[in-house]
Formats: sequence, C-alpha cells, structure tokens
Amino acid sequence: MSSGHIVERNGSFRVMVYAGRDPVTGSKRQITRTVRGSRKDAERVRNQLLVQVQNGTASPSSATFGELLDAWYDAVSPDWSPRTAVEHRRIIDSVLDPALGKKKLANLRASDLDALYGSLRAGAGDRKPLSPATVRKFHTVARAALQQAVRWEWIGSNPAANASPPKGRRKEPKPPTPEDLARLLKAAEEQDPDFYVFVRLAAVLGARRGEVLGIRWADLTSDHHSVEINSSVVIGDGQVVRKETKTDRVRRVAIDDATAALLDQHRERWEDRAREGGTELVDDAYVLSYEIDGSLPWRPDSATRRFTKLRDKLGLDDVRLHDLRHYVATRLIANGVDPRTVANRLGHASPSTTLSIYSHFVPEADRDAADLLGGLIDGE
Repeated sequence: MSSGHIVERNGSFRVMVYAGRDPVTGSKRQITRTVRGSRKDAERVRNQLLVQVQNGTASPSSATFGELLDAWYDAVSPDWSPRTAVEHRRIIDSVLDPALGKKKLANLRASDLDALYGSLRAGAGDRKPLSPATVRKFHTVARAALQQAVRWEWIGSNPAANASPPKGRRKEPKPPTPEDLARLLKAAEEQDPDFYVFVRLAAVLGARRGEVLGIRWADLTSDHHSVEINSSVVIGDGQVVRKETKTDRVRRVAIDDATAALLDQHRERWEDRAREGGTELVDDAYVLSYEIDGSLPWRPDSATRRFTKLRDKLGLDDVRLHDLRHYVATRLIANGVDPRTVANRLGHASPSTTLSIYSHFVPEADRDAADLLGGLIDGE
C-alpha cells in the first residue's frame, strides 16, 4: 500500500496511506482522509499525503504531549543541573501536563499553546495571573520537548515554533551605588565576620551566588590573592548539591590585597574554631561553612535570606544579592576595563554576552576614552 489506497463509500472517498511504524508503539501506522468530491480530488489528497509521508511531515506518532514530556525529561535531564531538573519537572507537572498532556502530538497546534499562554497570563480559578517572563519559561520547556519529538521523528514539525509567547523584556541591571555597598559591607561586618566575608567576596569577584559558596580553601592560592572558580552550590530536591559552573568553565580570578588579608583572618578564625572543637579543617573545606570542619557549604537560600534581612534593615529594599554582580560589571566597564577581562571575572561564555547585558554602561567609558584621546592630541 506504499502508493496509497482509495475506496469509494456513500458518495465520498476514503484515502489510506501507509506511514511506516509508530516510533513509540512499534505498530503499523496508516493515515486516512475522507474526501467529499471527485475521484480526482481524492487522488490529489493521496499524492499530497504520499509526499508528506516521504518528508516526514505526515507521519505523526500516536503519543500524547504528556508522554513526550516524560520521555524527553527522562532522556535529557541527567545532563541538567539539579536546580534546572527540579524547575523543569515543576513546570511539566504543574502546568504543561495538566493543560495539554492528554492531547495527541499529531493534533497539537500552535493555537493550543497560545491559548494556554493566554490563560496563564489572565489567571484562572485560584491561579494568579503570571508575568510574561514566567509564561516564556513554560514556552521554552514546551518548545524544547517538541523539538526533541521532531528529532525522534514522532512529529514532522514543531508547533511551538509558530506559537506566540509573550515577549520578555530584559530588566536593566540596577547595581547599588558605592555608598550603598559601603553601608552593606559595614553592616555585614558588624553583624557577623563570616557573613562579611561572603558579602565582600560577592562584591569583589562578581561571581554568582552559588559560585561564591562553592569556593574551597584548596581553590585559593597560598597567599589568597587568586581563586579558581570551578564549581557552584545549588539546591536539588531540597539538598545542597555541588555542580559545575553555569557555563561549565573553570576560571581564575584575582583578589585584591584587602580581601586577601580578610581571607587570612577568616582562615585563622576557622582553624581556631576547629581546634577548640577537637578537630581540624578537612582537606576540601569550604571557605563558607556552618560545619566546624568546613565539610559542608552554606545553603544558597540561607545566604540570600540573610542578605535580604540585612538590606531591609538598612532600607535598601531595591538591592538584591545578584546586584552585587551587576556592581562589579558596571564599575569595571565604566572604568575602562576591557570586556574580555570583565567577562572572565563574571564567568560569561564570551565578551559579547557581557556587552549585550551592560551595553548601556559603555557610553560612560567611551566618553572617558574620547576625553583621553583629545587630551593626548592637544598635549594636555
């Protein structure tokens, strides 16, 4: 039946075309269409189906969207960070599967996805309206799963590619002022010397929260003037997990004299605590730990709560922990540090990423460059 089959029934024509075996069930697949018209019309439909079967666009799997989501998750989640795996599972279980899980992949359309996105933005029942950025996260998961279905040849094309998720607007970085940062550092130092080390490192290294918490003493040079950032601490299934950095890259970052001296004091303090407790620091001890031997890192959520409590006490409600990273980037760019150096400090994959995020801070540095060049030309 490779050439298709046409059967006339009660004034209409039933067109049947063999489409190979279902990649999910292994059973034979047959695509059927009912044509109300002439035999020539039926032959035209048959020929169209044969072409579609040949290029894969008319060979839908019998699987549902929910079955795809589970199969896709099982196949690719082992390569994700624990945090990403938990978040994607939540999106699948709480939104995508309940809304569209029972729908056959063959019948899933871009309009179905757009209807879901619209309902999420509007809110329904006890669900509050969601922001465009949040809805786009759901679209990202749906599109990735459906693209995998295309690669597996479960479907011929990705319906999410033609969907219209809400446009996300990147928020402009709002780094704290030097004065606000000074207040934060002073308050942290007065509150707890260990917490002060955390805030100081975040404000000096420009590293992500988990990367700062993942630093071990073994990652620092003996004089504490340089650190290798090679991992990150995240929460996975409620537990603290150590993983690779966001870009899977290891980078070395220099540390200023004052921060190095602070780390010297911090190390001595921890060694004294360990001795008083009848133990010593383990070989891979974390710089920031609640364990007397440094064997476990701080929890990222705990570090954020402490920072939030501190900034609220100071009336700096708009300053987030992540904004210390923005502070590092913007200050370096504004002072003429080349983007490649800034990108390495932040752990960006390339300088272009750095510039795309902080491009609006470049004009300030460019103005300084213009003044410098003008002064050189005029002999000033």
